Amino acid sequence: MKPTLREMTADDRSFILSSWLKSYRDTDFARHISNDAYYAGQARLIDDLLDTSCVIVASDPEYPTSIYGYVVYKDNILHYLYTKYPFRRNGVANLLYEVAGRPAVATHWTFVVPKLPFKLSYNPYQR
Repeated sequence: MKPTLREMTADDRSFILSSWLKSYRDTDFARHISNDAYYAGQARLIDDLLDTSCVIVASDPEYPTSIYGYVVYKDNILHYLYTKYPFRRNGVANLLYEVAGRPAVATHWTFVVPKLPFKLSYNPYQR
């Protein structure tokens, strides 16, 4: 079933913050940071990015509060793209990437990014 695309709502914010924090925790960037420092600092960064970026959510057409994935982007910059595990390999990430305008720069890099069919360069300092 093709997901519905919509803007983030206030009700989505806690899921987006939590899933981003958890999925980014084991990356090369974050694994040498203590839990206290990581969760405090990364949560502030994510909150700022959610406030200043476009956030599009892919959700179940029949149950709009059921999230398949989301993309956080601004201009030609991809801050984060996330798809829930059960919906991976179903085109959700491709759809979200297209909606974001096919950004060229990613500010957050996980082990999944090189496996994606997107042409991205990594720059954690791009805003």
